[in-house]
Amino acid sequence: MDTRHSKSQQPAIMRRIGAAITAIAMALGVSLASAPASHAEPLTGATWLATPNGVAWTPQTVTVKTRKKDGPSVTIAVTGTGGGATTLSAPVNGAGFAYASWTPTAAGTFTLTATGAAGQLGAASVIVVPAPTLATLFVPGNVQPGVEVPIFAEVDTLSSSVAPSGTITVRDQNNNIVATGTLAATGQPGEATTRMSWTPSPGSPSLTATFTPATNAFAPSSSLAEIPFVGGSWTVAITAPPVMYVGVPATLGAVVGAGIPTTVGGSAAFSLNIDGFTFYTMGGSNQINAGVAIYRWTPTQIGFQTIQVQYASNDLQFNGNASQIVNIQPAPSPDVITVTPSGATAWTSGSVGTLQQGTNVTLTPTSASGNPVTMSSNGPCAFEDAVLTMLGPGTCTVTATSVGNGGSLSGTQDTYTINITAAPKKKNKKRS
Repeated sequence: MDTRHSKSQQPAIMRRIGAAITAIAMALGVSLASAPASHAEPLTGATWLATPNGVAWTPQTVTVKTRKKDGPSVTIAVTGTGGGATTLSAPVNGAGFAYASWTPTAAGTFTLTATGAAGQLGAASVIVVPAPTLATLFVPGNVQPGVEVPIFAEVDTLSSSVAPSGTITVRDQNNNIVATGTLAATGQPGEATTRMSWTPSPGSPSLTATFTPATNAFAPSSSLAEIPFVGGSWTVAITAPPVMYVGVPATLGAVVGAGIPTTVGGSAAFSLNIDGFTFYTMGGSNQINAGVAIYRWTPTQIGFQTIQVQYASNDLQFNGNASQIVNIQPAPSPDVITVTPSGATAWTSGSVGTLQQGTNVTLTPTSASGNPVTMSSNGPCAFEDAVLTMLGPGTCTVTATSVGNGGSLSGTQDTYTINITAAPKKKNKKRS
């Protein structure tokens, strides 16, 4: 599949203000006085560095507060427990802030340290989680016992356009390894594939592919099971994902049968039958390369449909057709995001209440897909780690973003707003 969800995240200034101030403020109708205090180190000085937790291969912003004597630019040293060390630099604007774009290339705990002309400006520690992936196995719908056939696996990075790297292991219903392969990027954003071979045995096989990442930047994933029909000889067979959704591009394949030299080439034309009507052409002819033709198709209608492919070799010595029934599922539903403040009930989208300047709250985001949820803020508020701090009076907008699961759940965003009131002015003590 070649669709990707948006990866652009531009958080506002991310700051970590120290231990929680226990001032009473209403959020979601509950008092923040009962919320646990933040254990973040206070940023009470004139300089600091801040950035949120993140996802590998997803860009995020690093913000540094400077003084005039710190010079026109800053340098940021990045070190991580899982690799990914790098050095960033950024110019300082007229307001004394420097903004650097950082794309973590590994997962783990990272320490970022900013330095200016006058010395160290601040440091922050953040957690980066692996990029979620989706594995899909492609097996010809018809196979012959004892006759080797090509099979394919595709792995997509759901949160980034960077293609995953690693290996594929295919197991049968008895957990026996029947094929292995190494992924290679296809040129499509965030996509890598591998071609393998498998020799079917008599019976009703069920095959599943497991993706093992080459680095900690990607999360492992496993495919849904493929259950081909084991029968007699065939000239051409169809490969298709076990589940397809309306509006989501899917990869179809036409595989020529055993005994047909892969050098003869040829072409394959796909067509579609819906509700018993005449087959509709799905694009033009697709060139056979190394015994396989690939076609990307986006379903437009739910329900049972029949895909047909017509194959002819270049020398017309070999030709044949095949069909496969598929059950197209409805378009994916938006992922369900839950954002829960520490010590309170989950937020609902929209206005979530009022907080006082100087207070903070720890937020825990989760998703129905189980994939990471990234948080960003805009206005007089900021995130550091999972702590949202109220920096000044005004309206704080918090955005939670999920990439979905690449199948039944699509990427989505939820937005929350907080009214921030000014902190009480300190009263001057009267002299006696």
